[in-house]
Amino acid sequence: MGWSLAGRRPLPHKQLPEPDQMKDPSFVQRFQPIAARLRTALAARPAGKN
Repeated sequence: MGWSLAGRRPLPHKQLPEPDQMKDPSFVQRFQPIAARLRTALAARPAGKN
């Protein structure tokens, strides 16, 4: 038994945004809180960790 992926749209979190989307204020605004939390988490990592 197989799964057919034909005709399925990619999941939004697995697809990079188009360059034009990155210039759209309404698109960018949705992700600002997530980006801020990610920057905070990355800044809190111990030194020397990648």
